[in-house]
Amino acid sequence: MLRLFFRVFLPYATSKGLQAYKKMNIYRSSYTFLVFLLATLAFNTLGYAQKTSSIDSVNSELKLVNTDVKRIDLTILLADLYKTQNPDTSIILSLQAKFLADSLSYRDGQYLSRRLLAQTYSGTANFRLALLYANEAKSFLDEVSKPQENVKLYSVFGLIYNELGQFDKGADYYFRSLKICEKMLDSTCMSESYNNIGNMFYDRGDMIKS
Repeated sequence: MLRLFFRVFLPYATSKGLQAYKKMNIYRSSYTFLVFLLATLAFNTLGYAQKTSSIDSVNSELKLVNTDVKRIDLTILLADLYKTQNPDTSIILSLQAKFLADSLSYRDGQYLSRRLLAQTYSGTANFRLALLYANEAKSFLDEVSKPQENVKLYSVFGLIYNELGQFDKGADYYFRSLKICEKMLDSTCMSESYNNIGNMFYDRGDMIKS
């Protein structure tokens, strides 16, 4: 009888127990995934609604604007809002702002429209045009004279070169960006820079540094 217990019943009970445990984990994992999915959906829906509201607000303001400089600023703001959800529209708006800023020699507009074009083209994986506009934006950077803009543009360069596989150039720009953040004592800026650097090392297969 004891032999029968060890040879037949115990293996059977163990097998059933493992199956039940696996099912429980599957259900638990499925439940966790479902909660995560619903939370993400709710967050994205809220973010989309807020962005849509901002877009409507900027569009309304654009209809009332009566100066070219203000029109350029608002058009760039609108392009930035469209950057992720509708990059084609963002590119059209950025180009409109660029042409108007160029005609007025409005330096902030010339820089911001090009930096935004570089970011948007990076998001669509058109790194040739992204690099073109990033380099154009860089030519206006000294006249803008805002450390935050150096950080943003250097991060764009870092992303472009990282995606092109030119990791040394990407690293140089990411660390230059981090150095500025540290000088500003901006913890959010430093966190974003460290995240960019970590992603860079991950992409090049250096898991220890990332």
